[in-house]
Amino acid sequence: MSLSKKDLEELKNKYGDWKLKGGMNAKLEKALEPVIDIKYVKKSLKIKDADIASMFGYKDANVYRNSERKSHIENGIIELYKLIKHD
Repeated sequence: MSLSKKDLEELKNKYGDWKLKGGMNAKLEKALEPVIDIKYVKKSLKIKDADIASMFGYKDANVYRNSERKSHIENGIIELYKLIKHD
């Protein structure tokens, strides 16, 4: 079902413009933003666990993957990525 131009104008006159600041549009834009997790960052930067291991002085990717500090390093990478790439 589609509305005619006349119907749309009547609705606009009755309820106002549907593009309100901070309204539904802002919520939709936020919902459409990508979820920035380590998988997204690694894909975006085209890096692998071996690259991260090398950057942080681990022997190889397996040692990095099994490290107790892995989650801390990944969170740091994500936060740095957000600062650099996104406002």
